[in-house]
Amino acid sequence: MLKVITLFWMVNVMEGNAREAWAGDQERRLYTKLVDGYNKLARPVKNESEPVLVLLGLDFQQILDVDEKHQILHSNVWLRLVSEIEKGFE
Repeated sequence: MLKVITLFWMVNVMEGNAREAWAGDQERRLYTKLVDGYNKLARPVKNESEPVLVLLGLDFQQILDVDEKHQILHSNVWLRLVSEIEKGFE
């Protein structure tokens, strides 16, 4: 469970750091236009009782280090989250 919490913490830290790096004013304006008024808590469904299916994929890219004694594997991975927005919700 600790490894899962650590993974989500790392993703949140990377996401937070990505927000601080801007290539220029045009990128900032585009980002602002895309997320203006976006509510993270809203679910993209017409019926609130329906679940939202989110597929999670983890692609290993590189093994950086293996600590056999403590059974720890350090690696680079790509995390993929895929879901479908209901038609008409857009």
